[in-house]
Amino acid sequence: MKKTKKLLMLLTLVLSLAMPANMPVLGALSTTETVSAARLNYRQITLVKGRSQRLAMVGTAKKAKWSTSDRRIVSVSQSGVVTGRRKGTARITAKIGNSRYSCKVIVKKYSSITWQHLTMEKGNRLKLGTTARPRKTKWKSSDPNIVFVSKKGTARAVNAGTCKIYATAKTQRYIFKITVKAPVVTPAPQPASVWLSETGGRYHRIPNCGNMDPSKARQVSLSEAQRLGYPACSNCF
Repeated sequence: MKKTKKLLMLLTLVLSLAMPANMPVLGALSTTETVSAARLNYRQITLVKGRSQRLAMVGTAKKAKWSTSDRRIVSVSQSGVVTGRRKGTARITAKIGNSRYSCKVIVKKYSSITWQHLTMEKGNRLKLGTTARPRKTKWKSSDPNIVFVSKKGTARAVNAGTCKIYATAKTQRYIFKITVKAPVVTPAPQPASVWLSETGGRYHRIPNCGNMDPSKARQVSLSEAQRLGYPACSNCF
């Protein structure tokens, strides 16, 4: 009996030494897929309001359950299609069993914003332009008392100051920052000589201003008239 037990123990030892190291043990589970290998195809995405993008699980064939942290900002279908609803930030979660995988989603109102700085003089008009289709562009002024803008994008400088003109076309926005300046008044050049009437106390630009008698007016230099203390005629200057 003892000899039989010894033979069995020896046979078991020989078989265990001869068995390959990678041979599965009888009764153990062999899996080709692990949950730790699964992941989302994106960890963060940026969407424009109204646009969609599909998220997907990578490294697993198991079906995920999708959810959003804020339906007002981002919605998600059970096939992983994410849609931006309003400007903000939310998080999309894919759940497989007890494991959760998330993606941060940033929603923007516009895909691009173009700035342009302009200067206008009070009373002037300027046709503003964008690369968007004119019929689909909406125009708005932040202060119509400074710059008024028409539906076709023509800006009219009303008063001195600074305001912004917004042109919106779908997901694109153009912002024109406009500074309106008061018109520059250039003083009229002073004549070298002026006219003095026979009895008047002012100097004139012309010899027949008002009721002046041209035959009795005398011409003197401007500096001479000013030296004598004559003021300028308000009608001539």
